Amino acid sequence: MNKKEERKNNILAGAFKLFLNREYANVVTADLEEATGVTRGAIYYKVKNKEGLYRAVIDKFVFDLISAPIDRDISVSKETPFRDFLASESEIVRERMDMLRELNIDVTPTKYLNLLTSAGFHYDGFKDKCRDLERDISELWLTYYRKGIEAGELNRHADPQLVISMFRSLYYGDAFCLSLNGGELDTDELKKKYSLLYSAIRT
Repeated sequence: MNKKEERKNNILAGAFKLFLNREYANVVTADLEEATGVTRGAIYYKVKNKEGLYRAVIDKFVFDLISAPIDRDISVSKETPFRDFLASESEIVRERMDMLRELNIDVTPTKYLNLLTSAGFHYDGFKDKCRDLERDISELWLTYYRKGIEAGELNRHADPQLVISMFRSLYYGDAFCLSLNGGELDTDELKKKYSLLYSAIRT
C-alpha cells in the first residue's frame, strides 16, 4: 500500500468511527478534521464534500465488507462442498470482526445497525444497492447448495431458498438481537448453529 492509499484509508477509518457514533446530519467539517487528523482540504480532495465522504465510508465499510465473499476463491471438496462453504462463511465473519478490531474501532452491532439505518436516509440509492447485494449473496449460497445436492451431500427434497434463508437468518438474527443488548457476535456459537442446521439437511 502506498502513502496515498494509506492516507485515504486512515481518513475513511476516522470518518467511519465518527459516523458510527454520531448521526450524519450532526457531523460538521470540524468534527471530521478532529476524527481523521487531517485538514478540510485533505479530507475533501477526492470526495469533494461531506456527502461524498459519507458515501465512500458506506461503500468501504458496508458494501465492500459484506460483498467480499462474492469474489472470493472458495476451496471446497467434491464430497462436502456445502459444509466447506459454511466453514468459509464462518471464517469470513471472523475476519471482518478482526479487521475492524485492528482499526481500533469499537464496532458494536448496535452502532452498525444505527449506521445502516442512517444510510437508508442519507445515502442516495442505498436500498437499491442493498437489494442487489442481497441477490448476489443469495445466489452465491445457492451455487454451493446446488453443489451439495449434486454431490449427494444434501437432501434433495428440502426447499433451497428456504434453507438458505434459515442459514442467513442465523447470522443476521444474532446480529440484530445483539444490537438490542450491546453484545458481540460469537463466531464459535454461530458455527455451532450452522452445524446443527446443516445436520438436518444432510442425506
